[in-house]
Amino acid sequence: MSRLINRWKPDLVCVTGDLTSRREQLAHVRNELGRIESRFGLFLCRGITKGRSASS
Repeated sequence: MSRLINRWKPDLVCVTGDLTSRREQLAHVRNELGRIESRFGLFLCRGITKGRSASS
């Protein structure tokens, strides 16, 4: 996914919602987000998964 995004040469990237439903996937998600290049940065709005509060 990061390669596709980087091809667009974005000024800004905003990621919203749940990126994973399992803790085991977090390392992969972090690595992929770390590869995204944009002029003004990457912004992330964390989603709320079922059965979990925003503070967890």
